[in-house]
Amino acid sequence: MKKFIYLFLAVAAFATASCQEKMVSGAKGTLAFTLEYDGNDYIDISTKAVDFNLSSMAVVIRDAGDTEVASYPDASAMPAEIQLAPGQYTVKAYTSGVAEAAFDSPSFSGEKEFTITEGEVTTVELSCGLDNVKVSVNLDKSFTDAIKDYSVTVTAVNYDKSLVFTSQYIEEGKAAYFAVSPLKVNVVGKRISNDEPVDIVTDIEDVNPRDHFILNISVKEVPSTEGSGTIKISIDESTNDRNVDITVPAEPVEPVGAAPEITFSCPDDVTFTDAEAQSAVVDVTIKAENGIENLYVKIESQTLLGLLGGLGLGDVVASGNWDIANVSDPELAEFLGGLGLYNAEDPIKGKTEHTFSIGLFMSFMFASPDPYPFAIRVVDSKGQETSKTLTVHRVAE
Repeated sequence: MKKFIYLFLAVAAFATASCQEKMVSGAKGTLAFTLEYDGNDYIDISTKAVDFNLSSMAVVIRDAGDTEVASYPDASAMPAEIQLAPGQYTVKAYTSGVAEAAFDSPSFSGEKEFTITEGEVTTVELSCGLDNVKVSVNLDKSFTDAIKDYSVTVTAVNYDKSLVFTSQYIEEGKAAYFAVSPLKVNVVGKRISNDEPVDIVTDIEDVNPRDHFILNISVKEVPSTEGSGTIKISIDESTNDRNVDITVPAEPVEPVGAAPEITFSCPDDVTFTDAEAQSAVVDVTIKAENGIENLYVKIESQTLLGLLGGLGLGDVVASGNWDIANVSDPELAEFLGGLGLYNAEDPIKGKTEHTFSIGLFMSFMFASPDPYPFAIRVVDSKGQETSKTLTVHRVAE
């Protein structure tokens, strides 16, 4: 996307009785500028146009000995005729009074040699290109969805001059212009999820006139969280094609640790005779480094569920599916307390290790060809869960 200014000077030399020469603008005393966008869209700007302030341009003409022969601080006020003797000259046009860092303040300059020949008209086409550095900011939705209270500060390091892109300036599409210098970009804000501060700094070392750095800022998952997700800086097509990528890391995911463990004091599939059942030790041990959130004990034997239903207790007890880490029903609390599965004075929730016994269920189980499965499931505070089934067989001898 080429962006430059053309300054047309029509120069003529006329021999007179006094041997004075005149340079006459072929544009009748006006300077005509053309800005070219995308190679197709041309916008002609005259001295009266409001799109570009021609009076900010200065014009200087020097002879072959580098002596200034004419200068105009206000290009729009250049006269239609300038008296020049035949010879070699250099014309330079530039933006005057340019700050080292300012919003919406591009600086242009151009220089060209020309020759005045007696009795001939010389047309000079002067191309004035951007001679400072343009910076604009584009925020990806991933950034605005995750970050609040943000701003982007860009500093011209050699001049210690900074400009701050506020959220309003970014929304308005403002562009900043800097004297050519290495740049430092500082993105700050807070994560919407937890108010954690974000402070990302990156350096752009290779900077040249006419560079346009478009800071495309996004949030991405990255291997490291040490101050680097997403800023991508692309270059306008009229500049040297380079890319600088800066990443604003996504919110770090806390380590969840190991999943819970379930172990039994006997084999997972165990058989007890009537005699053995009277003294059987059937312990279940839970380990959860993140703390126990839920601990479910589920009776899957229809025979045993039928026996529980015949006790005349409520549906919560009769369901045979209990979260013994979160007991709120008084009847269930009393029932589980009698079996040694629950103790209100020793809460299970939050523990990292807990052992309970289902040995007292042996009194409800009789010899049968059908097994008595107990499904154990534990969920920790990070949502990780582990399940395991203990299957008990009862035989007479």
